[in-house]
Amino acid sequence: MRLLVVTHTDGAWGAEQRLAEYLPHLIDSGISPTLLAPAEGDFTSRFRAAGGDVELMDLGSRVGLRSADGGRPGPMALAGELKHVAGAARRLARVAKRFDVVQSHSRTAHVEVAMAGRFARKPTVLDHHDVIAEGIGRRAMQLAANLASTTVVNSSSTRESVPGVADSKLVVINPAVDLDRYTGRVERSVQLRSELAGGDCDDSTILVGILGRIDVEKRIEVLLRAAEQLDMPQLRIVVVGAALAGDDYLDRLETGDLSSKVGRVEFVGARSDIPEVMACLDVVVSTCPVEAFGRTLLEAQASRVPVIGPDLSGVRDIVRTAETGWLFRPDDVSDLASVLGDLALRLDAAETKMVVERARSQAEGLGVAQQAMAFARVYQDLVV
Repeated sequence: MRLLVVTHTDGAWGAEQRLAEYLPHLIDSGISPTLLAPAEGDFTSRFRAAGGDVELMDLGSRVGLRSADGGRPGPMALAGELKHVAGAARRLARVAKRFDVVQSHSRTAHVEVAMAGRFARKPTVLDHHDVIAEGIGRRAMQLAANLASTTVVNSSSTRESVPGVADSKLVVINPAVDLDRYTGRVERSVQLRSELAGGDCDDSTILVGILGRIDVEKRIEVLLRAAEQLDMPQLRIVVVGAALAGDDYLDRLETGDLSSKVGRVEFVGARSDIPEVMACLDVVVSTCPVEAFGRTLLEAQASRVPVIGPDLSGVRDIVRTAETGWLFRPDDVSDLASVLGDLALRLDAAETKMVVERARSQAEGLGVAQQAMAFARVYQDLVV
């Protein structure tokens, strides 16, 4: 089976890394994947390294459905965008004819891939991994999902942002965790733990990690403010991840009042040794109020680390309070402080350890091989 994956990005963020992890398993199942990308970049490199082919095709830039100030472009701009998308879809249809299934991997490519599939008479899959706010963007996603053969969403939150689409055209496949890396049995390094804590670490220190891309959407300041409310000098906040190019959010966090008030925050940047970092953490927190799923929470669960996440439907796919983790009201600093403070006081309690083990058992059912095969079944169902 020949699979064409269309992307508008050359970056390799979480969803792109997930697809690259799936490729060896898809290839073993008889699927031959090709990535159609606008330019060489991290994503194309990862795709090739995982065994896929790459073709380059610039389908043109997008004005988008929101202007730089958050408003909506005028009618002329939107009409021009629609014309551009239709033209890109026709160009893409000529390529699609060589493949059995066409998949969109970028939110901005969903409409044109769905249209191209109609033009080329090929089945299409939308790999949708973003929560879309109400408005014109959500209506465009609804249009694309109704035109496409199948839309795969990565969580219940993402499913809720695609209303007006029949359940028969939607499949929920949660992201996977690499069980070979996140075994929960990586040895805790005293040296690395001290490094993450800024050199000030002893047996009483509690390391609270927040991991992933650093941008304003992630609301890292919610965790910093929560830590400020707690009278727990043993807490250390470890922020792991890189900032978006040109974004000053990390600079504002590092130099702002919050960091100096908390006095216990370490920004350690992007790291390649995340399983080892996980082994050094005592709690992992996600604060993003629009989190589609929370893959770092799943990786922490697989690593036997207690997790705290925002009470969102997608996060609830894997985190249930006092069962597989703990939830707090999104953007509620006081609620997070309460949950974090209570958990910090009972990390060694038997009930906490039971929650951690249930979460680990759940993670074992979401391994890369299992989730890759769920995608393979979607493709196979479209060509039988």
